[in-house]
Amino acid sequence: MPSAHAARPITRCRSRSFCRCGEAMPGRPCGWRGSSPIWSPPGAQTWRWCSLGGSTCLCCPRSKKPCSTVATSRREATGHPDGCYGLWAGSVEVLAEQRCAAWPYDNVLTIEADGVPLRWDWIDQIKRVHAEHLDSGKRITGVRMFQGQRHVNGTMAMHLSCWDDHPSLHRCRAGQPWDCFHGQTLLRECGDRSAIVNLYGVQDVSPSVFSILGHEHAWLASSKDESAWRCAQGLLAERRL
Repeated sequence: MPSAHAARPITRCRSRSFCRCGEAMPGRPCGWRGSSPIWSPPGAQTWRWCSLGGSTCLCCPRSKKPCSTVATSRREATGHPDGCYGLWAGSVEVLAEQRCAAWPYDNVLTIEADGVPLRWDWIDQIKRVHAEHLDSGKRITGVRMFQGQRHVNGTMAMHLSCWDDHPSLHRCRAGQPWDCFHGQTLLRECGDRSAIVNLYGVQDVSPSVFSILGHEHAWLASSKDESAWRCAQGLLAERRL
């Protein structure tokens, strides 16, 4: 999930917020604001991936670029793995609360920084598979991991009701990887199909392998060098996949 180190507000008043396209954002609770954030490098890259996917602004369909909304987490944690859980839980917690307060979206896609899209329409593909899982009663679309303790990788789409229905997700034992600590809960909610593939620790991804993966999946997680990133830059920018 992209994270902003700082943000410069565009417009804010007591009752309305505006996105970067200038349109009012209907139904937003007071306290949300449109922004032009200063992204971390992984966050900036993820934002560009969203632009590549052709996603539209959340508040005005006429805009062809994604807008950004800044929400402040109440959780503070640093390092690995505690900081990873703090970022995930703090983000989902705020979004779940805003959903209950008229935020018009029910699902969140959290993205770990070491991943790249495999297709230019990756957002649509993940949404399609996630919708199928929701119809079947499963509220998570992600990758089932079998290395060590069974769990679901942190790059996942999740219906926000999951957070409300599983209070155990609201805490994690210090020093424990959160996705493993909550592995059984996440696995019970995870659908069988996945638009996301995790070749843990993969390196030296060739354009041919990248293309093959792109025919079956939308997102590659846990890429540990720049090879997949270079493939994505070259192939996806031309919309060849």
